[in-house]
Amino acid sequence: MKDIKFSVVISCFNLGSTISNAISSIKKQTFANYECLIVDDCSSDNTLDFIRQAIGNDKRFSIIRHEKNESLYMTRKTGVKNSCGEYLIFLDGDDTLCENALEEIKTIEKQGFGNLPVCIAKTQYSFSDNSLGKYCHN
Repeated sequence: MKDIKFSVVISCFNLGSTISNAISSIKKQTFANYECLIVDDCSSDNTLDFIRQAIGNDKRFSIIRHEKNESLYMTRKTGVKNSCGEYLIFLDGDDTLCENALEEIKTIEKQGFGNLPVCIAKTQYSFSDNSLGKYCHN
């Protein structure tokens, strides 16, 4: 895909239980002009298997694996160095994006606010009783 608008960088380390949800939230985006770089920080669990399964044959996704555990900062730096989109979106492997997040950012840019910093965040957390809570901020 040429002229990629967004580079989504997902950093992960031992997040086999949540990484599929993060990838699924990217695949469901209403705006499809993106690449997604998943940077695995040398996970020692089944994270890599879950990543491969969740990606399937989607060519917009690529996996970069560190040979040793380096840090969240270094995984993001690796993602930035390998990205080619006009805008960067950072996610951790246990985060998700609302399905219209990239579309909303594109709309804001078209309205002439492209030079302003934009932050769209969604936080989902679980309680000890396994119920979920959400907080969305645009």
